[in-house]
Amino acid sequence: MQIAAQAQGDGAAEGSGGQMNAAVYNGAGGLFGFAGGLAREGRVPVTVGTMPTHGPMFALLLVGIIMIVTALTFFPALSLGPIAEHFLMQAGVVFR
Repeated sequence: MQIAAQAQGDGAAEGSGGQMNAAVYNGAGGLFGFAGGLAREGRVPVTVGTMPTHGPMFALLLVGIIMIVTALTFFPALSLGPIAEHFLMQAGVVFR
């Protein structure tokens, strides 16, 4: 009898599916609105200030920027180990 009462629950969790969906998809409305606003804009005519996105130069710049940002993300963590080891070595600490 007690197991059946636990399986049935006390009703406290009723309606939480809708609340969970609202919490998960809350930001999607704003993002879809922003995307719709960008989609409604017309094409920008080609001028001196526009950069074509269909050539190898754009791909090269994109890959280069991604590599630079990735390197700047991981470089501090990779460089702290040897720097700390150098200062510890200067202090006379030896790792064996």
